[in-house]
Amino acid sequence: MTIVEFLLDEAVIAKDGQHSPNTASAAALEETYFVMPVRFSIKRVELLEQPLNHSKTFSDHSLGGSEQRNPYLSLPLIGFGTHTVEFLSDIEAGEDRKMYLAGGGYLVFKRQKDMITVGSGINGRSCSESRSELLDAFSTFLGEVKRLLLSRVRGIDTHPSWLTWFNDRRQAE
Repeated sequence: MTIVEFLLDEAVIAKDGQHSPNTASAAALEETYFVMPVRFSIKRVELLEQPLNHSKTFSDHSLGGSEQRNPYLSLPLIGFGTHTVEFLSDIEAGEDRKMYLAGGGYLVFKRQKDMITVGSGINGRSCSESRSELLDAFSTFLGEVKRLLLSRVRGIDTHPSWLTWFNDRRQAE
């Protein structure tokens, strides 16, 4: 099972919605607007989780030393979703491609027949899943982003890149 989800940050929606996103450049919207915590997991392998910092301070020990991992990385919703769908749609059998993340780090996609192995440059983990499962998960993610923006950001659907970002690429398969 593949999970691609984001945590809604109301403050980000309010702030970015005030900066005329319907007239901003597509590059700015893809890389700097609507940055929220995003999770990407394949078969319970967390690909965006950052490694724990093992150097504890005194206060950490006084709190019982409980370390919780955070599977979320702050990423721009539009750029992460659309660039990943583009990578998954365009990658050829036998090809390896590296996708740099606006939040830092990268993901490597390696395709063998209909299986894609995704490797994380953030934490060194990797996992494989069918290309169609990954495309479905990211198409669903983009659908959630689209619904969020339509309901909260007035006029965003008039942006010239709107149809490019939110075109359902599963139909082209």
